[in-house]
Amino acid sequence: MRKQGILDKLDAYLIERGASGAQVVKIGAALFVALIVYLGVFPYAESYFNENETRLNTAVKNLNEANNYLRTKNDSTIATFQNDLANEQRKLDDAIAENDYIDSKLKEISVLTYNEQNWADFLDSLTTFAKEHDVKIYKITSDVVKDVVLQKVQPMLNISIVGEGNFHSMLKYINSIEESKMVVDVNGLEMNATTKDGKSIGSNIKISVWGMKYR
Repeated sequence: MRKQGILDKLDAYLIERGASGAQVVKIGAALFVALIVYLGVFPYAESYFNENETRLNTAVKNLNEANNYLRTKNDSTIATFQNDLANEQRKLDDAIAENDYIDSKLKEISVLTYNEQNWADFLDSLTTFAKEHDVKIYKITSDVVKDVVLQKVQPMLNISIVGEGNFHSMLKYINSIEESKMVVDVNGLEMNATTKDGKSIGSNIKISVWGMKYR
């Protein structure tokens, strides 16, 4: 005959107590089992939760640090790019201003030097200078250069002057021509004595008026 175990005793108790007693015992047993499971599992669950919470907090911290780092780098990169862009814009503005300045000066030069009225006034001044320095003018001829290249400084008008006067007067006359408002190049000069004493000198002066046609 086997020894009566705890389960046999429990069955006997349930039979004795009836259905209501059995229900109470079942509920109590369920609570007991739940308590055992809780006591057995909770420490591991709590440890698992704490470990994962730590990992999550660490991940969030690292993510925030990474975002801050990237934000700082992006701001720095953007600032550098903006500075470079501003520098290039200033260079462009300076280049445009310089180009406009040069353009305006070239236009002024063109108006002054490639101007038929100014050429005519200069030709008239040749006789005026001659009277001022006691130089006799026999002939003045001029030829306008035909093959003019746009925006190139070059001879625009070639002039030949045949005159006579003493040596010092002739030098003063030539100096007045060179100091005129036009850009003048004395590129030819022939002199010879016209009197035996050499006081009177004949001259053939060749000059070019330089200029530029802008447009």
